[in-house]
Amino acid sequence: MEDIKLGDCYEAAAKLILYSKLENAILVHGMVNGQGKLNGVKYGHAWVEYDDLVFDYSNGRKLEIPKDIYYHLGKINDENNLYYTQEETRGWILKSGTWGPWEMSGDPIFLTENIPEEEYEVGIPNVKVSYKDKKKLIKQTLQEGVTRISGDYHFDWEKDSSSDLMKLKFMPWHSSKINFNGTDTLYSYYYAYKINYDREIFRGLNFLKDLKMMEGSFRPNDINILIKKAILGFTNKVNIKTYDTIISPMSSSKILYELIKGLESKIGVVNTFTDGFIKDTSNNIKLDKNKFNKIPIQIKNNIIKFFKNATIPGKPFKMKEIKPEYRKFFKKFLKFNNKNQREMFNAISGKRVIVIDDYETSGTTIKEMVRLLSEVGAIEVIVFVLIKIDDIRKNEIFINDSFN
Repeated sequence: MEDIKLGDCYEAAAKLILYSKLENAILVHGMVNGQGKLNGVKYGHAWVEYDDLVFDYSNGRKLEIPKDIYYHLGKINDENNLYYTQEETRGWILKSGTWGPWEMSGDPIFLTENIPEEEYEVGIPNVKVSYKDKKKLIKQTLQEGVTRISGDYHFDWEKDSSSDLMKLKFMPWHSSKINFNGTDTLYSYYYAYKINYDREIFRGLNFLKDLKMMEGSFRPNDINILIKKAILGFTNKVNIKTYDTIISPMSSSKILYELIKGLESKIGVVNTFTDGFIKDTSNNIKLDKNKFNKIPIQIKNNIIKFFKNATIPGKPFKMKEIKPEYRKFFKKFLKFNNKNQREMFNAISGKRVIVIDDYETSGTTIKEMVRLLSEVGAIEVIVFVLIKIDDIRKNEIFINDSFN
């Protein structure tokens, strides 16, 4: 007998449940008995169920029939079926990288020796999901749940799934208190949420920008909860009333402003400088030669090219023009804001300071802020970041070394 030709049922059924408007539809993987010339073959198959109907779009057809008839024709035993919601389908696809099946083999079982010698279609198992399709799926689900539905952002506060990019369950990570770069300043670091960032997937997606500026289709209560959970988790770990000063970089970020306000209300009387750090001019930027001398010449040339794009003589250094993985090679690109500088120095020297920022990418800016604070004589600096953004595509040579 020639090989049985393999069809596209797993891919077709998964795409139907993911991209159609059949709310609460269920993806089903099961074993069906073949008909006609496939009589005598039991094989893995996939379809979608919605109410009392079955939708089978495999191999280019669009079969929509009552469930009881479909089960009768296929001699399907529902006790052996595996069922998946839309969210579970997305999670399995992103976890396995295939359209399925995920929890059964789906291999054909020959129930009789009287099998025809022609080719017939059964589902191809473990077909790889293309990068284009994976990108589309991740755009649907931005974070634990932050899902994008018809342009609106929806936050699922109940559960995390494997397909989430950012987990909404607050799990604060923090470093141990260390002496910063051999100084007398104690330093520790916390973040509230984490995004595993892929530049290709996020390209053209405004989620991070929308969240920063509190624009786009967010429900106001979701952002309030996001901030409150972050502050609650931080204050449960840190006795913030022992700190004297809150300081943040100059920023147009609205969510950073709300984060600062929320923390201020917990501390009470505290010195706050919401524009304490600004970019220095390019004339004063230093290259970390110890790190720079250890990298290949091609990467050195790339760094120099980006540096030229970020510098205009006499103008503030444009760190955003530097790719995140290259930022750690630069130092002394920040300075204290001249406005209220004497007041700031008095609030920092010999004091405990909380540095707040909305996002952290390479960790370079945080390191610069702590350096400046240690030079002024802060005895302890704790950094609190709302979202840590891990670039999953950066080369291993650029692993974040914020704490070294």
